Amino acid sequence: MLTIEEKIELIQNLCKKHDITGYEICKNTKLSASSAHGIITGENNSPRNKTLNKILDYINNKFGSDVKKEDETLTKVRDVDFTTEKTQVAEKQQKYGTYFKSLPIDEKLNILHQENKDIIAFIETKLDECKEKHLSLHKQFFSLTKNHADLKIEVEGIKENKSSQSS
Repeated sequence: MLTIEEKIELIQNLCKKHDITGYEICKNTKLSASSAHGIITGENNSPRNKTLNKILDYINNKFGSDVKKEDETLTKVRDVDFTTEKTQVAEKQQKYGTYFKSLPIDEKLNILHQENKDIIAFIETKLDECKEKHLSLHKQFFSLTKNHADLKIEVEGIKENKSSQSS
C-alpha cells in the first residue's frame, strides 16, 4: 500500500505531466479547488487518504490509457529486447483486465507498484550485464592500445637499426 507521501508525490508528478490544475480536479471530483491546489503545489502535506484517492481515481479515469500508449513505444531500449516482458504484461492485462478495473485505486497502485519493482529489478540485471560487457570491451581496448604502442616502439627500433646500419 502506498503511503500518503507517495500518493502526494504521484499526484504531483501526474499533474505536472498532464498539466492538471486544482481547478480541473475541483470541477471533476467535488473537492475544493484550494484543497486540490494545495496538494499539487505541496502546500498541503497532510491531506486525508480519501481525498488523495479521489484525485488519483480522477487522474486514472482520465489518463489511464496514456500508460499503454507510452508503453507501446518502449518495446526496445538500445540492445535490450523487452518483447518477452511486454508479452507477459499483455497476458496479465488480459487475465486481470476486468478485475483490475474494478479494484479500488489503493489496490491498483499496489499492483502497479509491485510491477514497477519487478521492472526495475529486470532493468538493473540488464544494466549489470551491460556493465560487464563494457568492462570487457574496455580491457580489450587497453590491451590493443598497449599492443599498438609496443608495435610502434618495435617499428621505431627497427628504423633506428636500419638507419644506423646504413650509416
